[in-house]
Order: sequence, then structure tokens, then C-alpha cells
Amino acid sequence: MAIGDETWVRFLWAFQTWATERVFAAAASLPDLRIAGVIAGGQGDGSLHETLAHIEATERHWLRRWEGDALSQIKHGADYRDLAAIVDEWRVTNGRRVTWLGSLPPGGLEAEVRFVRSDGAEDAQVVWQTILHVANHTTHHRSEACVALTAAGAPPQSVDLVTFIRSGGPGADGV
Repeated sequence: MAIGDETWVRFLWAFQTWATERVFAAAASLPDLRIAGVIAGGQGDGSLHETLAHIEATERHWLRRWEGDALSQIKHGADYRDLAAIVDEWRVTNGRRVTWLGSLPPGGLEAEVRFVRSDGAEDAQVVWQTILHVANHTTHHRSEACVALTAAGAPPQSVDLVTFIRSGGPGADGV
């Protein structure tokens, strides 16, 4: 697959969706996600709530940038009342991302996305590079959530890429 081939992007986001849903399912089994400090060096107060909210907020933030909102501001854990709110908003974001990806014109992955960083500086990056950044960022924080969930006695099902491929689920064939 070439960078300009959207097949890899569809595959990547099918995997991201599958893995993140597994983490949300495990988190739903816990009575309190707001216990501070369970993720050393984590977002906000280090709670699982903050980490899962950060995943949703960052994915939404970048989607808004891809959609042309150069001034998009990122939300924070306090902006989400509970896990259900995080999951609901993430599913909306995910649906919009699927629509956005489907609307990319030929060569759209090689285009630049222009935005204003949190420090106020103007920036531009190639779309496909930012897509990989967001996927990598989500994987990083999803792994933190997996460690916290496992320590709390609620380990998620495997979120390993090879497990996704072997599952044969939607998008696992890369088509």
C-alpha cells in the first residue's frame, strides 16, 4: 500500500475502534474511574477518567483540525460527567472521522492541515503524518488505561493488533 492509498487508514481506524471499545467495556465494570493517581504521570489527576477523557478529547481535537477548525481547543476530563459521556462523545467523534475519511479527495492524505498549537504558534503538517500521530497517541494512553484496569482487577480483552487481525472483525482484512 502506498501512503496515498486510503486502505491503510481505514484499517488503522478499524483497529483503533476495536481496541478502544474493548478498553471502554472493561472500564464500565469498575464502580469509580475517578480515583486519582492510578496512572503515574497520567493526564490531570492521574485517574482513569482523565486518561479516557484525554483519548476522546484528543481524537476530537484532531478531527476538528482535519475538518478545517484551525483554532480547535482540546477538552479536559472535567468536561465529561462520567464514562458514559466519554464513550458517547467518542462514538460521535469516531463516526464523524469515518465520514471525513470517506470524503477525502484523491491525494488528500498528502495535503497539509493548518492549525494553531496550544502555545499560539501557527503550524502545518501533512495529513497522513497527523493521522499516524493520533493513532500512536491513542495507543500510548490506551496502554496506560489497560495497565490501570488490570491493576484494578478489570483487565480488558486483548487490544493487540494481531488479535484484531485474527478476529476477522469489520476492517480486520484491511479492505
